[in-house]
Amino acid sequence: MIVAGLLLLPTQAVLAQQKQCIEAEARVKGDSLEACATGATRLLDERLLGTCVQAPEWKALVAGRLAECTRRVMNERLDVRLLALKKADRKQFSAEMKLQKLYNQSIQEQCALYEACGGPSGARLASECRDRFQRYRAGQAVPINEDELTLGDELPQTDAPPLRQQFAEALCALPKKVWAKGKVPDNCVPRALAELEQAVGPFQPEPCPRFECAAGRRIRLDLKPWEEQPDAPPPDEPSPEAAESTRVRRLLQKLGEEPGDKACLADMVPSVSLGEAALVRPDTTDRLIRVDFSCDGFPTSLLVALHPLGEGEWCKLGSLGAEGRGFGGCAASNPLAYESVHLTDGDRETLQVTSRQSHSALREDGNRECWESAHTAFYDVRGSELVPVFGSNGEARIIPEGPYPRALIAPGEDLKDTVYRFRDGEYVPAPRTSP
Repeated sequence: MIVAGLLLLPTQAVLAQQKQCIEAEARVKGDSLEACATGATRLLDERLLGTCVQAPEWKALVAGRLAECTRRVMNERLDVRLLALKKADRKQFSAEMKLQKLYNQSIQEQCALYEACGGPSGARLASECRDRFQRYRAGQAVPINEDELTLGDELPQTDAPPLRQQFAEALCALPKKVWAKGKVPDNCVPRALAELEQAVGPFQPEPCPRFECAAGRRIRLDLKPWEEQPDAPPPDEPSPEAAESTRVRRLLQKLGEEPGDKACLADMVPSVSLGEAALVRPDTTDRLIRVDFSCDGFPTSLLVALHPLGEGEWCKLGSLGAEGRGFGGCAASNPLAYESVHLTDGDRETLQVTSRQSHSALREDGNRECWESAHTAFYDVRGSELVPVFGSNGEARIIPEGPYPRALIAPGEDLKDTVYRFRDGEYVPAPRTSP
């Protein structure tokens, strides 16, 4: 990355930290739940491995290794009884294998839903879910092996899904010998469900954060015609150019962005282009509609961000506009450029928008000199709205090191390169070290 003539590369210390993370023993080892937890904690220790342990991808990897470890412990503890039953009582062995199959299906039923959240955070949440389930069952296996199984006295607070219900019924069907004092507890099934609920949480059919579109932001729009070549103009249109202007004007009307001056779309043939980004969630594709047209002789760009709601409905996250005015005979530049970047979050994307204007001045030799000025801004989605988190009169660059939210470099008030860090929802200048 180049800023003001300086080539910014990862420091040797950062490279060493990344190398330590990559070379760290990824498999969390242990023959107990405590050893599994200790191994995972070591892989998240910044003092041992540096700041790269804060990366969402690394946290997801460690959570996965921890889930693998607690699964091994669970299976080893269950095998103490199952292997003995396999030799001594095939019928009971089959019944308890079915019991564990129901439990494994319950794990998958809940935890796979987190994976649908997408990105490293979805993978981490799914692994943490499996860890909770496996930790509970591993703890339950110990009193089962010792014929001292008990249940708490509380009753469930929510309705259990069928798989949990079937597991609780199969658990309560274990031989009396397994239970403390040789007796199956009263109200066994509801108490078993309550204990499981306390350990792993109530069943959540939609664990991913739900998107709620604010009032007045819903629109109905078919983008398919804009992904294809336009049809021939209707006979009442005088020219293809006029037909396209009418078509674009109708699009802007639906987006709630029609220019007040009708002459704006008549100066030049407008153009529409579509882009994609993951501004709200990593598992959904938001659409970016860019419309370029001329207004009062100046090129103008409009960018509208939409989040899909399904069945042809969209939530309008926001719109941004820029006008490329040219002064003193200098050619007006492309007024707006954008890209989606990972800035504040390793999963969701942030919209980086750069707008430009042309300027001119007379030199001492009488010739005119042209130059451009740029303004860079970054926009995040908060709730259902696109909001600015940083703006700078100049080029801004993301520092490609460290955890999210990433830091920025941009001109400060004194026009010197300044580092900005994310604090309380926006970027503020980081304290400078004394020379």
